[in-house]
Amino acid sequence: MKKNYFLQGLMVFLILSLIFGNSLPVFSHTNHNFGSVSPGRTSTETNPLDETIKIVSPLSTVPAFVLQGGSFHIKLEAVAINQVYAYITTSYEPLVDEIWLDILEIHKSNNMWLLTVSVPPGTPEELYNLTVILDVDNTRYSSTRPRAVKVLTEFPNSFTFAHVTDFHLGDPRGFRENINQTIGWKSIKKCIEEINLLQPDFVVISGDLVYGQLYPYEYSREYEKCFEMLQLFDVPTFLCPGNHDGYNRFREDGLDFWKTYFGPLYYSFDYGDYHFTAINSYDAPAPLRACLFFIPLNWGGLY
Repeated sequence: MKKNYFLQGLMVFLILSLIFGNSLPVFSHTNHNFGSVSPGRTSTETNPLDETIKIVSPLSTVPAFVLQGGSFHIKLEAVAINQVYAYITTSYEPLVDEIWLDILEIHKSNNMWLLTVSVPPGTPEELYNLTVILDVDNTRYSSTRPRAVKVLTEFPNSFTFAHVTDFHLGDPRGFRENINQTIGWKSIKKCIEEINLLQPDFVVISGDLVYGQLYPYEYSREYEKCFEMLQLFDVPTFLCPGNHDGYNRFREDGLDFWKTYFGPLYYSFDYGDYHFTAINSYDAPAPLRACLFFIPLNWGGLY
């Protein structure tokens, strides 16, 4: 009986994917065309496919740690800059604080800009969204990355971090165990809620965030939903991909979706005196990451 329910559910997934599978991915940053207005004014007009400006780092999946009064780097992709502004806003406070950053240096290489910015002394210790505003040819644009900056009073002598793996968002196998705990991604939400209660200094998620092995055009749905759910964390999060995140199937390459929604496949970061490195263990040419229907050619690490 359980097997029949599983097959019926599988058929529903396949039908839905054929109907909705061609939807465009939504980028993990937002861009705003403000017109000629003063810094700080907001707008509801958004176009997520507008690539006039894009914050490359820091991200909600690779945030920056900065001490009060200290500085950090913003990597920005933009064709041109006449004037630039940057500010941070609190992510989870009921009354949002808006704190403008001092821009210390600007360096350009092709269409990539590196901004060195400083956080004012006395900035509350909190997790912040980051926004950069550009004036280009009498038009104002902005890009926002949620949960991208963590301000600290100091790096503690001892700290804690949570290690999570195998979210497998979209995996139907949990239905066989307990559908009430699985449907609506309840188990993932419960995991995030418990980590938020523990309040570690940060979270490391080491791969297999999505499933990517069930129906055509699955990644376009799962990556968008996974990015949305990751914003439920109220502590900094760092990600690296696993094999389920990187299959090449049905004209969808999972690693392309990863870079669009989550950022780099390789990176490192420091927390005080400690250095962490994220490595993509499923790094291989697309043909070696092929997945035919439900069967991947390789599911182990390829690095």
